[in-house]
Amino acid sequence: MTGKIELAYEGEQEGPLKVGWHVLGEAVKTLWKERLPPVIKDRDDERDQGPYKAILRWFADGNKLVLTDRATTKEHEAVLAGVPSLVELTDKLLKPPAGERALWQEFLVEGLFHGGVIARDETGRGLVYSDLLAHMMGRQDKKKRKELG
Repeated sequence: MTGKIELAYEGEQEGPLKVGWHVLGEAVKTLWKERLPPVIKDRDDERDQGPYKAILRWFADGNKLVLTDRATTKEHEAVLAGVPSLVELTDKLLKPPAGERALWQEFLVEGLFHGGVIARDETGRGLVYSDLLAHMMGRQDKKKRKELG
């Protein structure tokens, strides 16, 4: 009962969309811990990115994953397949049932966001995932331009 009251109260304060994203994020983190290796195994060496290295390198090279709610299923699957090793890693680590590969690919990407190694922006019609450092630097640049101009 307390959780429901807190969630309802927080929803009034933050908005239901923000609460929904928070709940989804907690679920992703919980399932990730149960089924997948950590993104960074040894906190002393954050360069050790394990099986996610090719995906993280793709983002670090300036690529963005743009998922829109207007895409057809085939378009959505094609966009996800454009991320190197995402298909192979999803099949190897999660073994998705037929027809659910795209769902589990999104889970992997969302887990990388919640693991703090990539950035996510919400647009009016979807999500954009990108390199975390480039994202932070871009925000700092925008802030500096605002201050100057």
